[in-house]
Amino acid sequence: MICEYAIEPAALPLTWQRFIYVIEKFGFDRGRLISCLPTEWLREVADAVEDSDFTELQRMKADEKLLWVRKHALCVSGRPLNTTIGGWSENAISAQEAGRVRAVLTAENPDNHVGVIKFDELTDDHVSFDAPISWEVPRSSAGITSAATPFVTESQAILIVDPYFHGGMGGPNYADPIASILDIISRYGRKSVRFQIHFKTIAQNPNLDYYEANSKALFGKLIPDGLSIELYEWTENESGTQLHDRHLLTERGGITLGAGFCAVTNAPNLGVTLMSIEDSKKKIMRFLPKSVEYDPAGKGLKVLSDGTTRRI
Repeated sequence: MICEYAIEPAALPLTWQRFIYVIEKFGFDRGRLISCLPTEWLREVADAVEDSDFTELQRMKADEKLLWVRKHALCVSGRPLNTTIGGWSENAISAQEAGRVRAVLTAENPDNHVGVIKFDELTDDHVSFDAPISWEVPRSSAGITSAATPFVTESQAILIVDPYFHGGMGGPNYADPIASILDIISRYGRKSVRFQIHFKTIAQNPNLDYYEANSKALFGKLIPDGLSIELYEWTENESGTQLHDRHLLTERGGITLGAGFCAVTNAPNLGVTLMSIEDSKKKIMRFLPKSVEYDPAGKGLKVLSDGTTRRI
């Protein structure tokens, strides 16, 4: 699963070796994210880099790394400092004790706090730093949402790829997990998100025409105010690329969900596997308008929060 860590910004670039060693252990595809604690974390690290004894070349490389961090390893939602409890260290330890971050990475640990990892003691197999790329969640709405949350709260483009998606009445329960994920996006204030669902034409499943004709009944209470969903239907073609696997894809990386986004009562756990950022981007390309790997089954369908629709 993906975990968030607080990293002491002023001490991170004390040496070039420390900076690179620590930064390269983070990313959505590595299962570790950097907390924006404080909200100005990136700026504070950049300022510390400027004040460091890095060479000019190292400063340039550090700036490039921080740009990469902002795109692929940072929790952009941010955690402002609560000055009533102290400075960065007190806030970081408070966040760790409250379960908001898994551990605190810092230069010193004078009180030997169990939730603190000193930079000099950081290893991949540390009990508070290990990051498996595969795990299991209950095949429930809550379980599926827990796997999706780190991505949907930090991304602008969100693609649900489930060839067997069934949003119709009386079918498998895709509605509850989708509603739960949309609720998380709404509660985080992510109003400019593009949320897409991609599925394939299956004779016994609803198609885009069905969703358009029944949109208010199916989606009128599913989509929070200010959000929308886009539905795209695809057919396999002579390229030979099967549309079978289930994924959540974003510009920050993605996950594969073995049995997909359907909640099932008393079912075995659902396998979740992180994918690389590059792999996620490659898979996204398959579902762009000019894709040659699958054929679109007509124009996509955009559904607003009141259930009204338009073709896109």
